[in-house]
Amino acid sequence: MSGHVPCFMVVPTDRYRIKLRRYSFRDARPCSAPGAYGHDASVVVGEDVRTETHPIVNRDDPERYPHDDPRWPTACARCGAAVDPSDEWQVFAERLYVRADGGGGEHVLRELPAGAMYDATWLLDMPDMRGPDGRSLHVRLPDGFDWGIDCPAKGGGHWTRSGEAPRITARPSILTPGYHGWLTDGVLTPC
Repeated sequence: MSGHVPCFMVVPTDRYRIKLRRYSFRDARPCSAPGAYGHDASVVVGEDVRTETHPIVNRDDPERYPHDDPRWPTACARCGAAVDPSDEWQVFAERLYVRADGGGGEHVLRELPAGAMYDATWLLDMPDMRGPDGRSLHVRLPDGFDWGIDCPAKGGGHWTRSGEAPRITARPSILTPGYHGWLTDGVLTPC
């Protein structure tokens, strides 16, 4: 994880990646894979668009995705155990994000590359997680961690930030289990 990583803004689209998911809770059917709680498997089946009359929700939708649809996963992705009839059914929707500058492709939040900066709008009702402009900026670090620039630091207090996104400067330094560095004028630089 060496080198400088320039930051860039990503913004949400009205499109969602749709997955069919089967999973179990640990108490119901524990998974034998190391670190796993319950069985879990999902399959991407396409995209959908959210509109005022067509909301996207993360729940079972047997009318649109009947349980006899052959695309539903049949085995745990972690250990290979067959899906049990008692396992949960979920249509899982993940919002797609694109670069604000038009470069690059589309990503769901969990797949953003290092340097991606986004406004975590779902945190805006929490005053201690907003910056001076009312936004809650987050950056994907080189170790894969999403750092909340405007969120409280683990040791207390907040980072100070200046500049316009993505050319943000924040102080003090960033420290996660896998990364130690600085954000200066929109560039992540390791210590």
